[in-house]
Amino acid sequence: MADNATTTFDLFSKLPPALIITSLQVMKFFGHYWQLNDGNVSTAFDWPGFLEAVNGYQGSDLYPIPVRINKIVLEEANVSSMVDKIVSTFKDELNVEVSAIDTTALAANIEASNDKKPVWEGHVLFAFRQPGTDKFFYSMMSTIQLGRNTDGFSAVIDVMEFLVLKGFKDPTS
Repeated sequence: MADNATTTFDLFSKLPPALIITSLQVMKFFGHYWQLNDGNVSTAFDWPGFLEAVNGYQGSDLYPIPVRINKIVLEEANVSSMVDKIVSTFKDELNVEVSAIDTTALAANIEASNDKKPVWEGHVLFAFRQPGTDKFFYSMMSTIQLGRNTDGFSAVIDVMEFLVLKGFKDPTS
C-alpha cells in the first residue's frame, strides 16, 4: 500500500462543484493501493488489497456496484488496432464516453511496450454525475495493463464501479 496516497490517476470527471471535494476523497482512498518501487514511483495497483478495503468499509457512503464485466483480455496485432479495441471496450462494454480516453497517449504507451514485460499500467478513474442531483455520483476505477509479445500486443482491463454519496471521506486518513 502506498504511504502517501498521491493522485496518480488519469481522471475524467463531469461533476458539479458540490461533488468535487467528495471525488478528491475517493481518489485519495483509491490512491492508497498503489504498489511503489524503491524510487517511490507507482508500478501497479494492488487490486486484492483494494478489494479487501472496499469489502471491509464500514461507512454508508461508498457502495460497490456489480458490473457485467470486471476483467477484459484483449489481443491485437498492431498498435492502432489495440487502441481501437481498448476505446471500443470502454465505450461499448463499460459505457464510457470516448472523449474520456486520450488515444494519442494510449498509442504511445502501447508502442513503448516490449516482449520482456508489461511495460505500462494505466490507471483511470471516472466520475459521472446522476443528472438532476448533487447528492451522489458514480465512480469507475480501472487499470489497463499493456504488454507485447512476438504475436502482437495484449491488454488486460480490470474494472470496479461505485455509487458514492456526497460527504464520503477517505477512511484511511
